[in-house]
Formats: sequence, C-alpha cells, structure tokens
Amino acid sequence: MANPWFRMYSEFATDAKVQSMSEAMQRRLMMLFCLRCSNALATLQEDELAFALRLSDEDLAETKALFTRKGFVDAEWNIRNWDKRQFASDSSTERSRKHRQGKKNAAQQGCNVAATAPDTDSEADTEADNSKVHKGQSGSASPPAASGKATRLPKEWVLPKGWGEWALKEQPSWTAEHTRHVADMFRDHWHAKGGADARKADWEATWRNWVRREGPMAGGSVAGANTGATTWWTGTDAIKAKAAEHNVVWREDRGELFRNFRVRVFKAAGEGPWREMALTEAARENPEEHARIFEFFYGQPPANAAQLADRAKEAA
Repeated sequence: MANPWFRMYSEFATDAKVQSMSEAMQRRLMMLFCLRCSNALATLQEDELAFALRLSDEDLAETKALFTRKGFVDAEWNIRNWDKRQFASDSSTERSRKHRQGKKNAAQQGCNVAATAPDTDSEADTEADNSKVHKGQSGSASPPAASGKATRLPKEWVLPKGWGEWALKEQPSWTAEHTRHVADMFRDHWHAKGGADARKADWEATWRNWVRREGPMAGGSVAGANTGATTWWTGTDAIKAKAAEHNVVWREDRGELFRNFRVRVFKAAGEGPWREMALTEAARENPEEHARIFEFFYGQPPANAAQLADRAKEAA
C-alpha cells in the first residue's frame, strides 16, 4: 500500500499565525498533520500523543493551549478545517474501485460493445468540483456576487459592513475593534502579496476563510460580556499598565522608542495575538525588523526570512 499523503499549502511559510511560533511548535503542528493523515491521531490518548510527539505532559499541555487558541485544533485534538483543505480525490481508493468496476463491467458486456471510457473521474475533474464547494465554504458554489475572474484586492478596499457583521456572528468572542484590526491585517497581507496567489475570484469567500482561520480572540468572551480589556495590546495606556504588571520599565529617558518598549512588553506577556500583531506590522514594513523581533521573542531567527524579503521587494 502506498504511503498516505496530505496537501501542504505554501502559505505555511508566510502565515503570521504559524510563523509567529517557534520552530519547535511548527514542527509539532506538522507532526499532528502527519498523524491526522495516517488516521492515528483519533486513536491516541494524550499520554500516547505525548510519546508520539516526544513531549513531556507539561509540554503537551502548553502545545495544546497554544494550538487551541490559534484555532489549529479543538479540545479533542481534531485538526480544524482538515476536510476543507484536503480533497476527496487525493485518495486513490475510490478512483481505483471505479476503475476496477469499469473493467469488470466491460468484460461482462463482451468485446463487441462499443468502447466507452469507464466512469473514473480524473483527479483534476474531482478537484475542480471540490474547489467550487471549498471556495464558498457552504456546500454550494461561490455566491453570485463573485465575478468569476480573479483580481487583486482593490487598493481602496475597506471592510464592508455586511462582512464585518458576518465576522462578529462567526466569532462571538470578537469585538468591533478587533474585527477592524483583523480587516487591516487582511488588507495589508493581500496588498503586499505578489504572484498569482494574490488574485482571487471571490474576495468575500477569502475574507470568510480568513476569519475562520483567525479563530477566537485571546481573552475574549461571548457577545454581551465585558470585553473592555480584551485588546490591551492596541492601546498605549493599556500597554503601559501591562508593562507594570510584568515590571517592564519604559526607558524613555534613555531615548527608547515606544514601539521598542511595546515589543519588550509583548515578550514579557508571553505568547498571544500581541506578538502576531507586532510581527505582522514588522513584516509589512521591513523584513529585517521582522527577523529582529522574531528572534527577540523566540531566541532564534524566523524560518521564512527569505520569503519575507522577497515579499517586501514585490510590494515595493
């Protein structure tokens, strides 16, 4: 039997949610993909999973907490959006079954029957059908509003009201402020990205997928609850308050810029969307600054430094 395989997308090398993690965490995520592909993940107890990943119980708990917050897995270690990212045609089992059945039927009908190609959908045909559903994420083709022609995100793009309202329903922990921040990252990402992948036939579907992958807001609560302190990393006074919690002093008298002080606060606060925000902003402005901040956060340079440099050149 051939080794099972799965689809790996190039965005792994540029996605801020992935690349804001240490290389060790990225490896653990890749190992989970491999275990999911082989159908072993669903059969493992947590102690067995810890052994498979070569982790202690404490490291496994830390990994689960991070991956759950980022929306990679759920509480039962199920990989989120796995079926949406992997196509049924990737498995040769069904195609082989149809092929064998077609040959059997042809033999039973006799050699004088007109040759007709057996019903063996090609991988390309099956993928084309699946991609239509995958793009809309709703079991149907793309909505009528989509033009059908791939285009870049307009330079003057702002988040439509309907798109924002949909995001707040899809992610109940989000606030309006957080939704606008996510929209800013969405816009800047696609404006900076080059190549054919920067063109989409349905930008609303692209936004929906972006929101789903973004996951719940760290520290957020359901709608109607007190969410005033859930985005402390976006306000100057709140950042200063967080600095006081971690005994981080702004060396303003020594000429330290607030943005550098903010990075030190984000490191002291540990893993969270504040780090992702700082890394995303730095990647957009200067790949060298992104590499410096990443190494400051995680003690090692980012694995995608070359891709960031190329993206910066394309955006220039």
